[in-house]
Amino acid sequence: MEPYKVIKSEQLSEPWQARFIIINPDTGEVLDDAQGYGYKTAQKAHAAWNYKHDDARKAWTAQKKAINKWLDSQRELSSRIDDGMWYAVDDGMPFTIEDLQGILDGIDIEIPYPTKDIYRAITK
Repeated sequence: MEPYKVIKSEQLSEPWQARFIIINPDTGEVLDDAQGYGYKTAQKAHAAWNYKHDDARKAWTAQKKAINKWLDSQRELSSRIDDGMWYAVDDGMPFTIEDLQGILDGIDIEIPYPTKDIYRAITK
């Protein structure tokens, strides 16, 4: 991850309201200025930077999209999963990863993703 530093912006700040920007500490280049408005707090600037540069979150989002696309192409499997989820709700029980594993074991197709990832994609 690129090094960064949050500083108060004299250009964007007003006497009654400080505004913060994110810079590269080595070059002084502005990396993020909240679309020219500046962040209201240094904490919000840090949070925005970490959110935008969270590679694990970006990787999971891409994988979740791929899993859902794959599930859309597997009509029979999707139908069984939906049925299993409805049966669990109807019984007043949560749909568990073990329930999903039972469904996956009972279908004759190659499963390209780990069960825990499929479960996370359909329940979150």
